[in-house]
Order: sequence, then C-alpha cells, then structure tokens
Amino acid sequence: MNMLNSLSCIFIALCLLKFGNCLECYSCNVTVSSNQDNPCKNVETLTKCTDPAVCLSATYSLEDPKSRVKYYSTIKSCYFAGPTACDRFLKNIRTVNSPDAKLEISENCLTCSEPGCNKSKPSAASTPVFVPSVLAVALFCCIFNKL
Repeated sequence: MNMLNSLSCIFIALCLLKFGNCLECYSCNVTVSSNQDNPCKNVETLTKCTDPAVCLSATYSLEDPKSRVKYYSTIKSCYFAGPTACDRFLKNIRTVNSPDAKLEISENCLTCSEPGCNKSKPSAASTPVFVPSVLAVALFCCIFNKL
C-alpha cells in the first residue's frame, strides 16, 4: 500500500510539472464592421506554438480614408517576436495596409508567456477552480501521508 501512495505522489507531481517549452496560445482572427465587446469569445482555439513564442492578443480598428470604411479586428495568436512583439505586430499591420489608412488600437496589445494566457476572460461567476483545487488537495494528502 505504501508503494501505491508513493507512485500516486510521483504521478501527481509529474502532472503538476510543465514538460518542454512548447507554449499553447489561443488563436482567433475576427474582423467585424462594428466594435463588439468580445468577438473571439467561444470561437478561439488552443494552438501549440513553435518556440520561441509569446501569446499575443490585440484589437485594432483600421479606416481607409478613401472609402471611409472602418473595420475592427481582434487577433489572438502565437507570435514570434519576444518582448517587442506588440511593436512588431503593429508595425506589420501598418506595413501591409495603405500608408493613408488610419490605425487605432481599441484595446492594448498584450503579450504573455503562460499556457493559454490570452484566452478571452470568462465572467467572474464561471471561473473554473475545480481542477487546481483537486490537485492541491491530492498533493496535500500525499505529503501528509509521508509524515
């Protein structure tokens, strides 16, 4: 029985560790004609990134001065630019569009490096706490059994 407890503790400890350097980020690319609260909610997917990468999340609007058409884009993805990812991302957006186009950042461009950190924020009432709680209790039981 003691061997089973030891194996359980090792298994739980291994589950808590992060293996490798592959970061997982949420991906979404939505363009709409009116500014929406969260166009990526429920359509974003978890994607494995190629190292080195950061998770990027940005919302911007772009208006073509000739046609006076304005659209809003929300992008979430793996991005391969390190700490200057937002600067490079915005520079790339400016480069691929007309120099006369008016670019506005609706929300801050953010980068992060934790798995899934660029996911759309759920409402406070639906924040999942079950899995971390169960893992913490299981680890506590393993440590307590050892004493």
